[in-house]
Amino acid sequence: MMIVAVVNIKGGVGKTTTAIALATLAARAGLDTVVLDADEQSSASLWAWNAEQDGRPLPFPVESANIATLRRLGHDDGRFVVIDTPPT
Repeated sequence: MMIVAVVNIKGGVGKTTTAIALATLAARAGLDTVVLDADEQSSASLWAWNAEQDGRPLPFPVESANIATLRRLGHDDGRFVVIDTPPT
């Protein structure tokens, strides 16, 4: 498993855009990819919903995540995981 967290202490700097772009590149390269949306604003989840509503779903799932979800990532399941984090 490869885990990439997109982190910045400031909001509005493109964390979600970067997370979605990284996940898209990984999925296009054939990797089993998932985005974990750990941001309270749920921007990645909204992005996925909007893409689905437009008839162009993202090539990977976007799942809501909290601290418990993130702590369970320790096992190797072969996925490329991108975490969209909140500003902290």
